[in-house]
Formats: sequence, C-alpha cells, structure tokens
Amino acid sequence: GTSNRAAINGSLTFLPRAVEIVFRQSGLHLLDKEWTIAADNSVRISDYGRSYDIKNLTLSNGPQVIDAQGFISTDAAKPPLKLTVRNFQLATLSSLTGGQRLGGRLNAESTVSDVYGPLALSTALTVDTLTYQGTLIGQAKGTGAWDNRLGRLGVALDVSRAGQSVLTVGGYLAPGSADQQLNLTGTLNDAPVVLAQPFLGTLMRDLGGTGRGELQLTGRFTAPNLLGQVDVSNGR
Repeated sequence: GTSNRAAINGSLTFLPRAVEIVFRQSGLHLLDKEWTIAADNSVRISDYGRSYDIKNLTLSNGPQVIDAQGFISTDAAKPPLKLTVRNFQLATLSSLTGGQRLGGRLNAESTVSDVYGPLALSTALTVDTLTYQGTLIGQAKGTGAWDNRLGRLGVALDVSRAGQSVLTVGGYLAPGSADQQLNLTGTLNDAPVVLAQPFLGTLMRDLGGTGRGELQLTGRFTAPNLLGQVDVSNGR
C-alpha cells in the first residue's frame, strides 16, 4: 500500500467576475514521496466555473516534475492546456501496481483543448531504460490522439533495444465502449516475453526468454483477452 496526505495552504482572491486561487508552500506526500508546489502558481476561475486559467501549477520531487499550464475554456481561441511530465521514475508507481515492478524514466507532454466539445487531445511520451519485473525491455516511444467521431484514443508505441525495434503496438482505447474498450495489436521481434505476464494471471509466472510473433489485446479494461501466437527462444 501507499500513504498519501496533504497539508494545503493558499489564498483565495475575489476578482471582477473571477476567483483566483494561489497554492502557497504546502506539504504533499504522494506515492510515498514528498512533493513541492511551485511558488508562482495560480488558478483563475471565471465564466461561472467553466473557464480555468492555470499558470505554473507544478509539483516536483527532486528532478521529477509534473506541470500544468494553459486554459480550460469555452473559448477555442485560448491556448490549450499543456500537461508535462519530466524525469518521472516509474518505480514511484510501485505502490499502485500490485507487485508489478516497473522501472525507467518517463518524459511526456500532452495538450488538451476544446474540453466542452469537440475534444482535442494529443500526447507523446518516451521512457528511458524501461524495465519490467527487473527485465530490461528497452527504450520506448509512444503517441496518442483522441478521435472524436469514433470516441476513442488511437495509440502507437515502439520499443527498441540496441537500436533494433523489438516491439510495436498499435490500435486504440475506447473507454465508452460497452464491450471493446481495448483493441491493441503488438508485433514482437525478439521482445522479452515477460511483457505478457500481467495478462496471464496465475497461469504462468516468472516468464523468461524472447519472442517473435503477434498478439492482440481486446475486450474490456476489467476483463482483457490476449490472443495470438509467439515463438519463444531461451524460454522458461
């Protein structure tokens, strides 16, 4: 488990047709780490709670930074909300992953606009030295973009080791779908087969070796289906 607690200090200023919130130095204990809020932050709320002007809303723990800047607004001409993650250690999530050990340094940037419709969302990420259960997976790069017409997030991911692509993943996530929230296809080219372990439950543990083939992940988030065929080398 993990312990999270917060001692939030701040100020609330009433402006003409707006309210501004500034978070002062506060104690945030999240994911078993102490985080600091940037001193020059502000969140200005207007338009009867429909417009948010967010400035320097930044959490940091050493080199780890999570930052939000920009607008949530009914005015499409306003700059989009930009969410940035820098030097985030995936091991920080260990208390949330139910014994699944992740490692690596995540950098990501997302932009969100037209929250009140039609939504525009895009993201790009990299993970340096991604590991799973102590096994080196590789260097990961991925992108995502929201498709309003179809109501789903298109995703593309590539993982490489020693300059060679070992895993590509493409497809979509559809949170609003009744039965097909997941539709992802992964192509393995000497990829560590330990990546399949989270979807095999108690059927197999401590997987080893590398695999070539194709896997498809479908179904709901709560009950995923993994199908495909993989040839394993040096397996256990």
